[in-house]
Amino acid sequence: MTYTEMEKRLIKVLRPGIDNPITGRDIERLTGITSRNVRALCTPLTNKGVPIGSRTDSPGGYYIINTNTEKKMMLERLYAQRRGLDERIEALEDCEVE
Repeated sequence: MTYTEMEKRLIKVLRPGIDNPITGRDIERLTGITSRNVRALCTPLTNKGVPIGSRTDSPGGYYIINTNTEKKMMLERLYAQRRGLDERIEALEDCEVE
């Protein structure tokens, strides 16, 4: 698989397992990749077969998904986010503006 230089830097600092996340702040300190760019890299890297997970609880951060249980937990979180976005979209579509 071919990775961009930025992708290579990110992969190098990510650790396996949900219990070993690295914060966006630490990723930026170690790699120079901003938190915004880390978020933007997650989907392309996952498309390339690098299963990146993230957690917002403590300890928060990014990690390499290591087990099917971790994958299931990440999928559940993403589905919940999608439901929230769908609800907001529907509410906004129903709003009347001048």
